[in-house]
Amino acid sequence: MELPIPNKLSKLWEALDLRACIILSLFLQAFLVSFATLRRRSKSTFLLFFVWSAYLLADWVAAVAIGLITQSQTDLCAPVGSIHGDLYAFWASFLLLHLGGPDSITSFALEDNEFWLRHFFGLVLQFFGAAYSIFLTLPISNNRLWLPTILIFVVGTVKYGERTYALYLASSDSIGATSLPAPNPGPNYEEAVAATPAEESIHVPSQSEEVSDTLLGDFSSDEAKLLQLARKLVEWFKGVMVLDMALSPEIQAASKRAFVGADPADAVRAVDYELSILYEVLHTKVAVAHSKFGYLIRIISLVFLFCASILFFMAGKRRYDVFDVGLSYVLLIAAVVLDITSVVQILSSDYALSSSSSFTRYVSSFRYNFAKRRRSRSGSVFQYDFISYCLADERPRWAYNLAGYVKAKGILNTIKIALLSPRSEKVTEDVKQHIFKHLKSLSENQILSNIAQVFIDESGDKTEFIKSLLSTQVLGDGTYRGTRLLKLFLVTHLATEIYYSDHHHHHHDQRQSDYKTTSKLISNYVFYLLIVQPELVSPSLSQRNEKEIFEDTVDEVKRYLHEAKISHRSEACENIKRVINSENLYNNFLDQIRNESVFSQAVGTARNLSRNEMSEEQLMNTWLMILFLAASTCRPALHVQQLSRA
Repeated sequence: MELPIPNKLSKLWEALDLRACIILSLFLQAFLVSFATLRRRSKSTFLLFFVWSAYLLADWVAAVAIGLITQSQTDLCAPVGSIHGDLYAFWASFLLLHLGGPDSITSFALEDNEFWLRHFFGLVLQFFGAAYSIFLTLPISNNRLWLPTILIFVVGTVKYGERTYALYLASSDSIGATSLPAPNPGPNYEEAVAATPAEESIHVPSQSEEVSDTLLGDFSSDEAKLLQLARKLVEWFKGVMVLDMALSPEIQAASKRAFVGADPADAVRAVDYELSILYEVLHTKVAVAHSKFGYLIRIISLVFLFCASILFFMAGKRRYDVFDVGLSYVLLIAAVVLDITSVVQILSSDYALSSSSSFTRYVSSFRYNFAKRRRSRSGSVFQYDFISYCLADERPRWAYNLAGYVKAKGILNTIKIALLSPRSEKVTEDVKQHIFKHLKSLSENQILSNIAQVFIDESGDKTEFIKSLLSTQVLGDGTYRGTRLLKLFLVTHLATEIYYSDHHHHHHDQRQSDYKTTSKLISNYVFYLLIVQPELVSPSLSQRNEKEIFEDTVDEVKRYLHEAKISHRSEACENIKRVINSENLYNNFLDQIRNESVFSQAVGTARNLSRNEMSEEQLMNTWLMILFLAASTCRPALHVQQLSRA
């Protein structure tokens, strides 16, 4: 015998859980439309976490709600229940619309795009789920809401299809197919290589000429032209960036020529736009939506939504529950508002504004000042340093003890640093331009390509090359004896930290102040990456010898700080400053520390800096080379993955 109370409670729960799911689904859609676009410009870990949670929950909640609707309808087969069935079918169509998701976020990370086929099967299943829900309300004569339900169902199906297509376009399958080397070098290229410099200045192969002219011609301070250039660069380079494909030699030469000849301010803005457009191509619907067909779909969708609203308003609703009618109105109004908001977001996206139509040209010049403000807000990087890392205590103790048992202390440390420790530092336009100018001069002197060749090419002995490079160009006395990138980085980072720790450090001019700002910014940023995302700094960091170098240096610095009873970063830097300024203290220090260790070399380099045996410009050039090496030795796809992270 069944007890009546539990049965009533279960009916009440059935009624509540469905409505709660629909309200939650609507809230998640509104949240994603409002905040998904902010994740590229915000450094907030919490915002990123909430967007990620909403992105995952949105699909799950909508799918569960469709399941609940069909379950309720099959339970309510009795004629009394059919009045609810009409509304349930109406809601199921909205849930299909929600599964299509907002235009501002289709994927959260690069890997999500690879699951486009799974989304396609999801589309088929949910389409049949919602269609079955409508089928259960037949015949039409009994369902007063059949027409608005069908209209919303069509819009929902199209939106879900659009999302699946956007995921496909951003997947490696599609990018690989559309990023074949272009333009094709052809036979003329062989002649160009064989030509002497004098002949080359008279005649350049036509395709190469076309490529470089379009690039150079578009490099101007005009906002619309810069956007068009950025879009072109994304089309050419996306295969390289996402799939590590080879780049045509002509495009390589043309883009290098264009950037070397560009004004630093324009070049920095072009790269900024390029990253923004690439993000939109990979993680939003903009590539699908910004087309004649895409805008036609949006116009039809809005018309259908308006018609559905009017038809629902005119339908007799006396037999429905007041709360359910109210919820239906909220769904209709929200669908119209969110759709209009999405269209505005698409029209103001960098991808849309990079098209060459006169309308987008007008809009892009109109929002020029807004764009400048937006960029100045967005330019910041996390900062962390080696001495703070060594001084960080292992608390809470219970968490570290537990992590020790499961061999996960390193993971706990990384999470703690990522969430609690980093401070954020603004990267001003001046600093970006300063970095660009110096990289340009190093590039013109062939220094960067020589270094890259040595570090990227794993075969052969690099000792002599690096020793001579560092002794002549960068670090004075060639103390490194051919160390790899990690050792070079650690020595330079510690030396920078010690040398620039003095708050009363006087600079004779603005240039020295620029050197200090740039060196400290890069130094602390690269160290933060080394701890939180080591694969971006050194692909071989997982190798045993590199881990040993890092751990040995940590142990050595920790021991020194412990023996000197130092507990604060500033105190540690002041202590080492006294050591390098005194001959006796320095000799005592060398006696205590392991010869040729990273720590001893770092203190030696800081001493060279303070005695003017090495200039601040040389130190900054070292940082630019380390930045360049880190960027060029890790896979391009790793850089692209950063677009979706705060």
